[in-house]
Amino acid sequence: MPHPPPPTSSDDEAVLAPIKPKPTRRPRDDLSGNEVLSRRTRDPSQRQPSDKQGQNEKENLLVAQAKYAKLQKEVEKMKRQMSKQSKANGGAPAPPTDDELESEEKEDSDGEAISFQSSIRPLNPLPAEPPRPTAVLRKVKKNAGPPKTSSRAFLVIPEPTNEGQTSPSPSDDILDRSTSRSGHDDLFDPLIDSPDPRRCAGRDDHGHNVASSSPARGRSTPAAASSAGSRKHARQSSPSPPPPPKRKRKEPQFAEGYVYTAGTKPKASDYEPVVNALLIRAMAEYCMFIVTINAFPDVALQLVWARECFRNACRVASEHFTITDRMIKLITKRGSWIRSQIITACRTLFAPHYQFNRTSASSAVIEANRELSDKLSKGAVYHYKDVDASTGYAENGILGHIRKESLFKKKTSLGIIFASHFDPYPAPTLAIEFSALQHCNSEWSTGKFVMAEFTEKEVSKNYATHLKDIQRWADINKGVVDNIRHKWYKRASQGLVADASEDATHISQTREEALRAELAGRTGETDSESEQA
Repeated sequence: MPHPPPPTSSDDEAVLAPIKPKPTRRPRDDLSGNEVLSRRTRDPSQRQPSDKQGQNEKENLLVAQAKYAKLQKEVEKMKRQMSKQSKANGGAPAPPTDDELESEEKEDSDGEAISFQSSIRPLNPLPAEPPRPTAVLRKVKKNAGPPKTSSRAFLVIPEPTNEGQTSPSPSDDILDRSTSRSGHDDLFDPLIDSPDPRRCAGRDDHGHNVASSSPARGRSTPAAASSAGSRKHARQSSPSPPPPPKRKRKEPQFAEGYVYTAGTKPKASDYEPVVNALLIRAMAEYCMFIVTINAFPDVALQLVWARECFRNACRVASEHFTITDRMIKLITKRGSWIRSQIITACRTLFAPHYQFNRTSASSAVIEANRELSDKLSKGAVYHYKDVDASTGYAENGILGHIRKESLFKKKTSLGIIFASHFDPYPAPTLAIEFSALQHCNSEWSTGKFVMAEFTEKEVSKNYATHLKDIQRWADINKGVVDNIRHKWYKRASQGLVADASEDATHISQTREEALRAELAGRTGETDSESEQA
């Protein structure tokens, strides 16, 4: 095969000459002569949108702006709600929402997945974390003042038992030392004031007896001079102690927040707690006077009792207050209240006890009720134990039930607080019970029950008659009647007052003999028990 001819010089120049690049093609829209990027390398942001695309983008922008404005309003609304909640909670931050709680729980769970404890496992189980001590919060009351006195704080205090103190009675002359002075009373207290003028009649300032007729001033007899000298020497050798200082009585104040208005009905709760409690105690004692001394006292005696009761209340409570006309009115009104309590209890028990028929309105039933009422009214046999035979004076069973419902109902009743005034059972109390029975019987006099008012004008006459009859009955055999009245008190107060007849010791006679034999074999110098462990 023949070899090609060797290249010539012209061929070498053609091989070594560089190849010229082809000129780039200009786009047809290049009118200015500048170079324009091709469609492949052109920036999409510089593209001109079409009319339809621009319209869609504009609508989307408006929708997004509306949503953004709506979300802004909701955020502002939530901020206002959280601000209100924080103010309602006293400035405390509002509790987190459910979404916040969920997000916190998710973050905690994710954190535990990559926590250090989950990455390294201990060889032995770690001890449980001790419980954290809870802080003890102590509530501090704002403007905490002294403890308030309960309205019944002085009601259960035992009645005063000072020597020489007597309960007021219609025959007492305490009216002379109980005068009204423009709504206030110069009360007397034997513990702090001067002695009672009634008890110190015929005695001088030092407690010595004084003659009924003293010699004229400027004249002196030898006996009088000797007596004066001895008294002067006694005073110099042993001076008498100074009298105790008088405590000034305080004016009663109204309760905090109470505004006095003229013409309003007074109440004990209108006054400050201490005065309120004193009035409750004084009212109870006044009711006791009404029941045990005189159920229908006159106006003068009512004023005396009201002052005396408030004085006794101050004595048992160690308080010192003056009494006003408004407070006296409060106390005296309790007379009608305690009488209404007795008549209410009697009216409730009367018809079923004597078997009056209230269920039928037939003529036969009405006639039977009228005849029963006439039978009870003749000779006032309604209080006899046997109304047919008229035996057992004042021993009808309804009387015991009336006492249990009115005077001995609970431990704060009159018969328990003022027990000494009800043992033996007072004749005036029995008289008002008879009057209540007579009044209830008169309500059935027509055969139908017709409720009548228990007025003082009508009942006081019957009360006076019954009181005379009871006194006449008691004078027949005073010893036996006193025992009966004492039995009535024991029955009424049973279960409310500790009975002295009950066993007051846990050591019976048999046990006492065993203890005597046990002590007889001991000297008391050694232990009776074994010293072994």
